[in-house]
Amino acid sequence: MQKNGKVLIVAVVLFVVSAGSLFAAPVFVTSPQRQATAGQFWDDADNFIDPRGWADMEFDNWFGMVSFGSTQMARLGFASNFGGLYIALFYGGNAWNTMHSFNRENVTFFGTPTTMRVYSSMPRFSAGDSLPNNNISLLVGVADMGFRLSYRGANWSRNINEDFESRDPFSPGFFRNFREDRGSINTEFAWGMTRELLPGRGLRPHAYINVDFHRNYERFERYQTATSIVDQVTRSENSIDLGFTAIMGEFSIIRQDGFDFGVDLSYEFILSMFNNDFNYMVGVEQRVGSGFSGTFSSTPFLADDFEEINRHRHYLTPSFYAVWSGERMAVSAEFGLGMSFSSERTADMALVPNTDTLRNHGIERIENIFAVNPTLDVGIQWGIIPDRLFLNVGGSIGFGVVEFTNAEVVNYVDGIRDASSEITEVSRSFSEANTRLSAGFTFQMTPNIGVQAKSGIEIDGNIVSLFRQDGFASFSEILVTLNF
Repeated sequence: MQKNGKVLIVAVVLFVVSAGSLFAAPVFVTSPQRQATAGQFWDDADNFIDPRGWADMEFDNWFGMVSFGSTQMARLGFASNFGGLYIALFYGGNAWNTMHSFNRENVTFFGTPTTMRVYSSMPRFSAGDSLPNNNISLLVGVADMGFRLSYRGANWSRNINEDFESRDPFSPGFFRNFREDRGSINTEFAWGMTRELLPGRGLRPHAYINVDFHRNYERFERYQTATSIVDQVTRSENSIDLGFTAIMGEFSIIRQDGFDFGVDLSYEFILSMFNNDFNYMVGVEQRVGSGFSGTFSSTPFLADDFEEINRHRHYLTPSFYAVWSGERMAVSAEFGLGMSFSSERTADMALVPNTDTLRNHGIERIENIFAVNPTLDVGIQWGIIPDRLFLNVGGSIGFGVVEFTNAEVVNYVDGIRDASSEITEVSRSFSEANTRLSAGFTFQMTPNIGVQAKSGIEIDGNIVSLFRQDGFASFSEILVTLNF
């Protein structure tokens, strides 16, 4: 069983403060061993698709893995060497996971008998449905570097381009088309160095470019008469998050006799961009505009909602790590001081009558938030039977989040700033500390086949019991590795 002694590879996308990253980032395997040790001890199932960890893989011909867990997602992986190239493939997902049902009936379309689709309710995404979620990654390792290209589709889309009738009591009538998009489409490019830039001291940098296309959109054309159609945008809240993450890659200060102590540093930047459609009126004619740098929603019998948004976020995390490895036991700990700064401007907007031009109307808010979130993760791995059976135990402590918020608020009326309404809001908040325990087992059945499982610990209160449904003797997140 390979034990990653250095271990302290910072997560690809850092969720270091309560505000958090909004990325729908690619989802990879997190082995039960890594989960049970609070992220400290990685396994081949974690390393094989990692831009740096792939260099720690040891096999003769190929490596494979399959994971079963509570996420309702299949996870499969394969890796092999082709000459001087290391190639790894990964898939994790729940396939299509979408439903679509309707009747094709004879109806009377404004006095004319015809056959078309009939829906008992509008063919929208249901709040009880889950989004399809599919992740595909390809990693190429060569010349002491790893290059990974990933795609995640956690989105639902319906595009009907033919006449249909809705018998929904809230949206009845005949429609020429319908379109709705929900969720996110994410692409990521990752790069990492597998060789230490300072031999004996470390520094193996890695970096990530992430583009997240968030979709929340609905639009349809409804027949008013057989020849009159209204083009309606009910919701257009699409955005693009462009992110960049750079991580130093562990600098070792002390490294001797199985002990390693050092530091790391990571930085992440996220820029959010908006480009949305909206409805506007020219006389009694409703039209569709585009290019709004904010979100739009339309509520029947109420005023349309326009909100212009400008947002960027920064995350900086210095961390300290310590690892000790003995004959049958290894201990690893990491303390991270997560810091974030975000700036966001939101402004209520309204249309200039009979045009597609927007102007400030309502509240404009410029908010800056700085937050600090110190955390400590500790993992222990004990070889109950050396090289065969391991007990994995871990714990995480969040020391609470300190948040400082300053906001400038002012009101506009038809594009004119009301200086008398200006307000400066200042707030300081602190969230309570929290702890989390975890445990599990790693069993190397043969030199070629390994099995891992995460053991049960009650979430509320971190209570360890033996035979309860969520007790220590119950197992989840089963993972099997094959090494030939």
